[in-house]
Amino acid sequence: MRKVLFTVALLLTACFVSAQVSVVKEAKSLKSKPEEAAKIIEPALTNPETANDPETWKLAGDFQKAIYDDENMKLFLPGGKADTTKLYNSLAKMYDYYLKCDEVEQAKVKSGEMKKPKFRKKNAEVLMKLRPNLTNGGSDYYNNGDYAKAMKFFGMFVDVVNEPIFSETPAVKQDTLIPLIACYATLAANTLKDNNAVIKYGEIG
Repeated sequence: MRKVLFTVALLLTACFVSAQVSVVKEAKSLKSKPEEAAKIIEPALTNPETANDPETWKLAGDFQKAIYDDENMKLFLPGGKADTTKLYNSLAKMYDYYLKCDEVEQAKVKSGEMKKPKFRKKNAEVLMKLRPNLTNGGSDYYNNGDYAKAMKFFGMFVDVVNEPIFSETPAVKQDTLIPLIACYATLAANTLKDNNAVIKYGEIG
């Protein structure tokens, strides 16, 4: 009886893993519909099998970048009006997903499963290029009185310089705007009475 149950459990696990892999493939096939693809790939981000594959996180980040790019383009069109909530949410998610991609990828390189990183260079270039827009998000939220999100975006601009993905990108680490943006993060943190954040960003600013 135990053997039968064990066999059934193995089959169910295999089916579940296969289903998650299929989810990734389906999402990949919908690159031209990034919002739909972003929703489809979500379950794969929490399944241990697919979440341990850097390509899963790369795809998730790519979908968010596409959503961001679509909204950002509207700002430059005559009479265009972007959904700034969607714009900044996608920017933040893109950062989270690309950083996670790098974390998973580096773990595989360290273990010998991969010889060298496949996605780091390209992801780092994208994150570096769009990093200044984190301050735009922080400013918009601060001006609208959403100090928690303001601190999140200002803080992300400052904190990300310590991420391993930028270890070979001196331009990010030497950014002279870091102390100024840290001051903005401190102001938002002070309004929220988040003493830990005040101390953290106050020391940088």
